Amino acid sequence: MKEFLTVFLLFFNLVNLFPFSPGDKFSSSSDWSGQDGNGNTVISGQVNTTVTIVAASSDSLAIHIFKEMTPFGQFLDFDTTALMKNGRYEFREIDNRKNSAFGYIKDNGDSIDFFLDCAEFDEDGKNLGRLYGDRYVLPRDHG
Repeated sequence: MKEFLTVFLLFFNLVNLFPFSPGDKFSSSSDWSGQDGNGNTVISGQVNTTVTIVAASSDSLAIHIFKEMTPFGQFLDFDTTALMKNGRYEFREIDNRKNSAFGYIKDNGDSIDFFLDCAEFDEDGKNLGRLYGDRYVLPRDHG
């Protein structure tokens, strides 16, 4: 019985070392609106953000990032590798519009802290600026 308990505890600890599995998805959708000088809503839409784990190990994650802000039709859609550093997975990547993106993912159990920003905008990608500079808590999709 003692050996079984030791193996069980070892397995339990190993499972907790790898909080992510390929196919895990974390996402959120939130409403936004823009007002005129009188406070009247003149435009509105949603910000949809999804992070998908493509591959995972204790020191790196291959991830897919998708973020859009409707109704503009502009979106971020790129793959990157995030490396474990300072207790979180950090990444730097060139996005789908040649902007120099950076950010991190930090495990919270059933959610992640997700931060995405841009170090330098490409001339063609400047219009995506509103999709950067945000930190989200993205819940794990169960479905």
